[in-house]
Amino acid sequence: MKSKVLVSFFNRLLLLAIGIICLSESSYSQYYDTILLPANSGAVKTSKILRKGYNYTITVSGTVSIWNSCTANDTTPCGVDPMYVWNVPSQEIDSFSWPAKEYKIDTVIYEGMKLPKWVGDDKVYPDSVILANAPGLRIRLSQDLGLRINNNPLSLQNYNNNHVYSFKKVGDDSQLECKFLDSTSFLLTNNTRFGKYADNSGELKIEIVEEPVDSFVVDFCGDPQLDTLNGKKGIRISAKLLKVDSTTNDYLPIKHKELAIYENGIFICPDSTVCEEKTDSSSIVMLFDRSESMTGNVSPNDPTSKIKAAQGSAIKFVQNLKPVDKLALFSFGDDVTRDVSWTTDRKKVIDAINDMDKRYGAKTPLYKAIDDALNYLSNEPVKRKAIVCLTDGINNIDPESVLPLLNKVKTMNGAPPIYIIALGLDKSDAQIANAIDTLNMLAVESKGRKYESYDQASLSDIYGFINSKIQMETCCTIYYSVPECKEGKGDTERTVSIYYNNNGKISFAQTKYKTKCSTYLLKNEIMNDQLKILTNPILIR
Repeated sequence: MKSKVLVSFFNRLLLLAIGIICLSESSYSQYYDTILLPANSGAVKTSKILRKGYNYTITVSGTVSIWNSCTANDTTPCGVDPMYVWNVPSQEIDSFSWPAKEYKIDTVIYEGMKLPKWVGDDKVYPDSVILANAPGLRIRLSQDLGLRINNNPLSLQNYNNNHVYSFKKVGDDSQLECKFLDSTSFLLTNNTRFGKYADNSGELKIEIVEEPVDSFVVDFCGDPQLDTLNGKKGIRISAKLLKVDSTTNDYLPIKHKELAIYENGIFICPDSTVCEEKTDSSSIVMLFDRSESMTGNVSPNDPTSKIKAAQGSAIKFVQNLKPVDKLALFSFGDDVTRDVSWTTDRKKVIDAINDMDKRYGAKTPLYKAIDDALNYLSNEPVKRKAIVCLTDGINNIDPESVLPLLNKVKTMNGAPPIYIIALGLDKSDAQIANAIDTLNMLAVESKGRKYESYDQASLSDIYGFINSKIQMETCCTIYYSVPECKEGKGDTERTVSIYYNNNGKISFAQTKYKTKCSTYLLKNEIMNDQLKILTNPILIR
């Protein structure tokens, strides 16, 4: 019976896929965000959150100069565009401040850096043979220069004389982190290399256009878990069906009969699908940093004080929650205090947020604050709960290690998602960059997310987005039997593909899980070896 259902499902899927391919793109599109990135600063700028299931066209344009000898937009062309170093002033090459296009050593001509050159090029210029015979700076463009989006150069495209490049991206509820990298000339402080930006000029423009289509997206709530299913080896996957349209996102229950699973080379019908009941209220702990550093500016690009930006955005977050949602407010700076216990009284919470600038502390006990929030939430009976933490610093007081907190999140029954907002943190500082990575690890482990904000507008957007994430419906759990282990030792990780048919619209998503096949195969090998010993006894003479 299952095989007939599966054949019918995929016959429909094939026909629908053909129809979908022939459909024209949605006519709806709008400018979503614009980022201006000056070349004279290495500061990170973040975009608005790119919403899951939406299509985005990202266009980058402009040209900048990294040399005193040539100013961006001069009549004499020189510079770096979003993808290429396209022209270098001759005096920079003559003074050995930039690699030549070729080098002559004795009678041999060696190739140097021919322009235009992609800023993602990983070759070192000039190479070691030339460097031994010619003075000058050694440059590796992939590490030293150019636009970086999420720490990567743009994927290689043909050089464009107009200095305009576009690419597509599907939203995944994350931000774009954009910066201009220039360490071709640098300052050396404490053996750390810092880009020298003061002689740069011009700016790059990043325009983001949102182009959603009416569609459905399978959204995973966490990693697949091996389980026991009716006495058989099984797996459970938590997922939601996200409806995406031009105005809003909404979550729908998953219908069991419209699902199909593809794993390990075969299609599988799920054994069961269970969707949890909708809950009417949420319990949210807000964590607020009141360390002295919160008195500083949000970033070099936004002179608003961090404390004022945080207060305004946090208050708006409180005002937009549902009346039945319960809130508690903790703050930290030298110590951790519970300023408001569970309440639905919005005025009480707002008053406490407004008082944050009256009692600063010198330290940032971030890990203890999150730990206290986890303990406080542990006795809450509601299914929907969350921690929303805002900080502008890194943990600098006992406990200094994040490992106990990570372990607590892993082992805690019903651990809430932790949403962490890092406000105005300078990622050019290696210690801060490592701390942000640690916060991301903690957020991901809890099924939450880490966000970065470098201006007041993006901070408000982030709080609003977190509110929408908390209010989403609870997940459905899909159960199915695990296929047997394949022969060979490579069957240790599997990719699961989920196909879903929602009223003629097909959604598709993939995730991965670790199998126990390596243990199973090892046992088989040991048993086989023991069997060989028994059946082929060694004669002792």
